[in-house]
Order: sequence, then C-alpha cells, then structure tokens
Amino acid sequence: MRQANPPDFRRSELTGPLYRVIAARLRHKILSGELAVGDVVPSEQELCREHGVSRMTARQAVTELVNQGLLRREQGRGTFVTERKLVRGLSSVSGLREDLEREGLHPGGKVLSLERRRATRDEATRLHLSRASDVWRLVRSRTADEVVLGLQIAVLPVHLAPDLDTWDLDHGSLYRELRARGLPLTWARQRIEAVVDPEVSDQLELPAETAYLRVSRISLGPERLPVELLVSYFVGSSYAYDVELTE
Repeated sequence: MRQANPPDFRRSELTGPLYRVIAARLRHKILSGELAVGDVVPSEQELCREHGVSRMTARQAVTELVNQGLLRREQGRGTFVTERKLVRGLSSVSGLREDLEREGLHPGGKVLSLERRRATRDEATRLHLSRASDVWRLVRSRTADEVVLGLQIAVLPVHLAPDLDTWDLDHGSLYRELRARGLPLTWARQRIEAVVDPEVSDQLELPAETAYLRVSRISLGPERLPVELLVSYFVGSSYAYDVELTE
C-alpha cells in the first residue's frame, strides 16, 4: 500500500493519552508497510525506553493493536505483525468513514473533483430522474491512517443536496450530512468485482497493475427514494468483505 503525505502526530500527542499516541505510530508503520507481516515489533521494554513511558502504558498500546487484529502475541517469542485488511460486513448500509472509526483507524482523503452536470441516461434511469435533471459527481480519494485505501465516485441528485458544494467533504462524512438533512440511507444493492484500472491507479498515484475491488452500489433513502450511485475502487491488498450465510 502506498503511504499518503506523512502524518502529523503533534496534535494527538498534545491531546491524546500516551498509549494511544504510541499505538497510532505503530499502526501507521504497519499500514504503510514499514513494518511488514511477520515482523517483530519493539518489546514493551523497548517502547518504554523509546517513549519514556511506564511498562503499563507500553502494554496498553500493544494491547490496543492486538485487539484491532494488527498484532499477535506469541508467548516466549514476541509480538508480530499480522496480515491486515479493512473488513466490512454486507449486512448494513454504512459509510467508509464510520467503518474506519469503528476499527479505530483515522479516516482521511481528498476531494479530487466535484462537478454539477446533466444526468446521463443511465444515471437518470437508476435515480428516477428526468433527463433534464442535474446531478453532483463527487470523486474522492480515501485513506486510513494516511495510507491509501482507494477511490470513490458518488453521483447524487442536485435537488436532494442543492448545497453539497459547501459541505466539508475532505474531513466530514457524506452520509452523516445526508442523515442530518432527513435522508438516511436505508437500503442498498451492490455488486463486487475484481478489476485492474490504470486510470484509477493514475489518480491514486499507484502502479498501473494494482488490483482493486470495484464495488458498485445504489442506495435508497426514505420511501425507497434513490439517493446515491456509488462506485468504489478499493486496493485489493488492504480490503475485504465479510459475509454471513445461513441455511
């Protein structure tokens, strides 16, 4: 996975508990690839010396990452980096930012483009719009702890979010904004495919041969009102879906 701009930990150092600061630094090294799967992380004693903290604080930092599935402890051998992917369920309609926050990760990204234009024939049909209707087309890169996760392209009817161009979509949640305006997403259908897309890789500054999970989704709001068309390209090495099946 490619690292985005180097993170600035100074704010968390000033406001967060010390064990969370240490955990954030270790987490970033893991997600950026500086610490690879199978690598041994510094011992609690080494973390104490490096950060000038107590053994209990160092243990709390490591335990947090063990609980998040980033590390595993092996008695008598040490603590190792595990294979890490963001795992999302398929049982509820949720936004990426909320999912990352639940995982204890810092969501980020950047608006690459936002344009208001006439709906295409396909968009008008799927969003139940007339061909004369306008839509917003929002393209964003998405990161977790400053590591690139992928690209998302959202299309929404302008009449449902006429002031969308004033929303803070670099730092805020699109779905939270929609809920605040009485448009919670209550149902969705999506299709998942494995693809290679050099154009997406170019926008994310990743190798052209990078493999993605392309997730195409239509989401509905109250009274089955179509609200959003979303196409997400998630880096395959950092993303997975969890599906529960019953008889």
